[in-house]
Amino acid sequence: MTNDFLTRLRNGEDISAIANEITDSLNEANKVYLEEQEKKRQADSDRRNKVDVADDLLLALFDLLDLYDIDTDPLGDLTPEDVVDLCDEVMPVLKAYAGFFEELKDIDKAKDKTCHCEKCDDPIADFLKKFVD
Repeated sequence: MTNDFLTRLRNGEDISAIANEITDSLNEANKVYLEEQEKKRQADSDRRNKVDVADDLLLALFDLLDLYDIDTDPLGDLTPEDVVDLCDEVMPVLKAYAGFFEELKDIDKAKDKTCHCEKCDDPIADFLKKFVD
């Protein structure tokens, strides 16, 4: 690195310009690093909150199953972390399904608006009613 600076100085660059460039690069790197650390802290905090809620959920589930005299031993190894991991895997699928379901409802609404006959699912009958009758 020293040779790079020496070369730049020999090529006529001003030492202040080089120092400003280094300072700007270092400040930008520090900004990115701090943003990464904040995202990591937020993700860790979110994870802890999810685990706390999953713990409450498991306790309530075990209590409910006990009230129904259902054996909870098979679930004994299930941890709040396991529940959160499962939810993390399943939620994207559920969100995609919900979006797909909404699109299907929109398609059904659009189909209802374009339907002008009693038998909308029979395009031949629809054609004949429009142009022959």
